[in-house]
Amino acid sequence: MVVLFDQSKTLVEEFTLIPNTQKCLLFSDPSGLKKIQPFIESLDAQGVSYEFYYLTKEVQKIAEIELLESLPKGTRVLYEFSDECILRIAGKQKLGTQLYLAGSWKALESLYPLAVHSGFGQEDVQVYWEKRERVESGV
Repeated sequence: MVVLFDQSKTLVEEFTLIPNTQKCLLFSDPSGLKKIQPFIESLDAQGVSYEFYYLTKEVQKIAEIELLESLPKGTRVLYEFSDECILRIAGKQKLGTQLYLAGSWKALESLYPLAVHSGFGQEDVQVYWEKRERVESGV
């Protein structure tokens, strides 16, 4: 069983492009979006290929509709996502793909093991989790 723990070396304060990256695969829920958007802008500026998946349960508020409209072009919004869906996306990636995860601890706890199961090693993954959530939830 693979577990993401709060002392993992995959946890980062800032995303960085790993040398020799062929492509980036990015996942974020609403709580990780502010951290991943500047990194996506950096990837665009450097001409690095990427796939970005925004994970949300449903669009409930006008504010979120506006947020969705502001997402980078080509963003894939997943309203219904299961382990099988994530495994299918992660499993079809080629060697040289790096994985970047940003979001709530709950989302990351499920995404990280799926990534490892799909063949990503610790050196291929960077995870950002909002520390404020750690304090508020007592984690």
